Amino acid sequence: MRLPNEQSALTVQVSDFELRDLGTSFGVTAAPEGRVDFAVLDGKVAVTKRSESPRPQEQIFVEGEAFSASAENSVRNKMPFEPERYQDIWPLTVGINELSNVIDFVVPGATNPLGDLTDDHKLFLIPEQLNCRLDRPVELSLIRPGQTWPQASVSPVKLPSRENIRSYLLVYQPQSSRFGKRISLSGSVEFERPILGVAATRSQLESTDEPFGLKTIDNGKLAYRYLEERDSERGELPADTISIDPSGHRLFFHLSVGAGKDHLRVLVQGD
Repeated sequence: MRLPNEQSALTVQVSDFELRDLGTSFGVTAAPEGRVDFAVLDGKVAVTKRSESPRPQEQIFVEGEAFSASAENSVRNKMPFEPERYQDIWPLTVGINELSNVIDFVVPGATNPLGDLTDDHKLFLIPEQLNCRLDRPVELSLIRPGQTWPQASVSPVKLPSRENIRSYLLVYQPQSSRFGKRISLSGSVEFERPILGVAATRSQLESTDEPFGLKTIDNGKLAYRYLEERDSERGELPADTISIDPSGHRLFFHLSVGAGKDHLRVLVQGD
């Protein structure tokens, strides 16, 4: 489950335990024997056992922590953090309504190096910054809602300061890519909130790496990761195409890769 911000309030009762959400997202699994497993996927939660006396003691758990508890035992035992257990619901919790069957969702916090995300028939979607707030307004040239690129030229998009912005990295890295061999992939992804803009060219990706990219990925060492706006590799590799519907919620893509890879970053309005 995910709440939009730290001012949101939600209390969940599971077995003898009360979980108070302090913003963002968490997962709960209730076992038949009465044990309850909790995982804090983002932000933090406060947990109390209602039957404790004389006064229930509140315990705080933060992002990246997991614990188990039972009605018979007042102790909350920490356990390995395994976000993959909640992989099926993660797209919804980070603001993605629908994915094509050619897209694999990468669980936030996963430790897989970017180089391991290779597949001829899959595009990987990596949540990056889910609650990014810029210190000052920033103007970037991006592909906007209602546009099809590269037919439409990019234009400046003014990103506001102190408002939540979410960023997602889409990665297409075929295993069998090589010069002169074309591998193509088409699909779409629908976001809960409107798209502000999409970065696809070299300059667009580089200008958005610092504020919106993952700090664990050294984008400066990645070569040929941008989309091609014209035919390349001696005309054997057609230009890539992406389009955003006028409502700004759905992104369509048709990508072709030869010797390189295709990355694009989607900036979405936060809550």
